[in-house]
Amino acid sequence: MQSQTAEKQTQLQPTNAQYLELELLWLEQVIHARMALYFGQETGITSIFDIPAPDLPEETSIYAHFVNHYEMNVAERLVFLLALVPHLKPQLLDVFFQVNEPLRRGFTEFGGIKGQLHAGFIPTIETAIFLL
Repeated sequence: MQSQTAEKQTQLQPTNAQYLELELLWLEQVIHARMALYFGQETGITSIFDIPAPDLPEETSIYAHFVNHYEMNVAERLVFLLALVPHLKPQLLDVFFQVNEPLRRGFTEFGGIKGQLHAGFIPTIETAIFLL
């Protein structure tokens, strides 16, 4: 029985990367839309929730199974992705390094920290709140 489970997991694993890439693309779209909305730029949407999350059929990957098993809603998926993205695609968060020109520093409302051993932006709960 245990070997069947291991075999099934091995069969599912190659698509994890594909679904994570779709999720990261979605997160990138959400981040850029949120920034555009914040700065009053035209986006064609009124909320980040207008951007549909990728469909993740449960049987296609362990990642999709995880999201579906825990019935993660859009907000939960976005926060989960914020936690993963510094490790998977850190450059996606570079947009949060924008400088608030009048104050000559980063935007407090974006939250986040610049890592000491990690040169990228590390999101915090403030980042998640800003995004949502």
